[in-house]
Amino acid sequence: MRRLLLVVTAVVIASACGGGRPQAASKPTATEAVLKAKMVTTGALHLSSAFTSTTGPNGARTCADAASKGNSAARQFLIAAPGSRTAPLYFTVSTVGYHGPASYGPTAVRLDSVLAEIGGKSTYFRPADKSVASMTIEADGSGTARFSSFEGPNRLILSAEVTWRCDTEVA
Repeated sequence: MRRLLLVVTAVVIASACGGGRPQAASKPTATEAVLKAKMVTTGALHLSSAFTSTTGPNGARTCADAASKGNSAARQFLIAAPGSRTAPLYFTVSTVGYHGPASYGPTAVRLDSVLAEIGGKSTYFRPADKSVASMTIEADGSGTARFSSFEGPNRLILSAEVTWRCDTEVA
């Protein structure tokens, strides 16, 4: 009886300690900063839509990293409107000389052109004399980008505002 009690006690203690078997080390989880955006346009194209923007495997791993260092391998902060059937607008707006959370005015924001599908035709809008582009990035990676008075053919004008929040997600 005493041997049985000793064996049972040893089994219980061994089970509580993992049974003597090595435990598998947990793998680190890869994450990425994902921008969940809402966009409203006015002018030649009126739409309101939502989209997700990421910079892929070379981008920021967390929203804190995105806010402090930029969300791309080039140390810029950028957001790309990927376009879709319901929101046919394609552009990438980015900072020039990113230095962390701040407001970036026209000389520190790059937006060369915007492609829109209007009436089944591809239409490019480019900066004109009165065009303005800006971005504001907050410490949590959220922000706002705006462009106004981009000009297309026949003097069509397009403006937009994009707001986003940043979520750190498992890649």
